[in-house]
Amino acid sequence: MTAGFPELKYIKLELLESGVLVMTFNRPKHMNSMLPASYCEWAQVMKYVHASANIRVLVVTGSGAAYSAGQDLPGGRVPDGEDEKKVLWQRRNDTCELTKLLVTSPVPIIGAVNGPAIGYGCTTLALFDLVVAADTAVFRTPFAELAFCPEGCSSVTFPRILGPIVANDMLLMGKS
Repeated sequence: MTAGFPELKYIKLELLESGVLVMTFNRPKHMNSMLPASYCEWAQVMKYVHASANIRVLVVTGSGAAYSAGQDLPGGRVPDGEDEKKVLWQRRNDTCELTKLLVTSPVPIIGAVNGPAIGYGCTTLALFDLVVAADTAVFRTPFAELAFCPEGCSSVTFPRILGPIVANDMLLMGKS
């Protein structure tokens, strides 16, 4: 860890001499699925990027065989005794903040997709400037089967990038 980096548990950072910041989702045993704290950590990284003049590009990738499995559904349960509405509203706000930070990034963001990119791990790629995918990459948005609405601005970005037919197949039908 380099001086000035935020303290992170679920994300690894490496700043190369060239000004490239490599951000790696680091929950390989869970396909790099994102806990509520993971979203907050990613937002911390983006705030660091916004505040750092020495970063020229951000590369986002995953450790192990997956890029990101998106939301960790079992890990996202509201803890017993907590106000469900308050907790879920805070998570919504955290996700919105992260999405805004991605959209307003002062540096290019490159997705280095090394395996499955699912849910928010997939939809946020449409906010990046470049995506490079390994042969093992799979892009999936299981929102309809989970009764969730599309996230990460994907209802706007996917039709613009992929066209309406492919976007609807992915977002509404859950096709990879």
